[in-house]
Amino acid sequence: MQKIMLVEDNREISGPLINLLTVKGFMTSLCECGDLAVGEVKQFQPDLLLLDVKLPGLDGFEICQKVRQFSQIPVIFMSAVVSTEMHIKAFKLGADDFLDKPFCMSELLLRINAVLKRSMD
Repeated sequence: MQKIMLVEDNREISGPLINLLTVKGFMTSLCECGDLAVGEVKQFQPDLLLLDVKLPGLDGFEICQKVRQFSQIPVIFMSAVVSTEMHIKAFKLGADDFLDKPFCMSELLLRINAVLKRSMD
């Protein structure tokens, strides 16, 4: 069973997303605070990290930078603040994809499956 860790502080997004991922057969973990995310990545060892940009404590960019020091797991960023500069920064840090909020859950699932498939090749 593939494991997905969601780092998201908005429960209106995280609740339905965790439920959907669980129904689709993923083992999931939720972290709502940026300061705890890196430690939880080390402990949970996900196959994919879904990472919000704006978080309490460390932001998504800082988390990605720290995770990249010890892991090359696929990272999909999500953000309601949309800018080309934000996308560029995420990809320079090693992001595999970036999804702007609000997003369609079926599109997110397609992107998750595509990134996971590429990471297994």
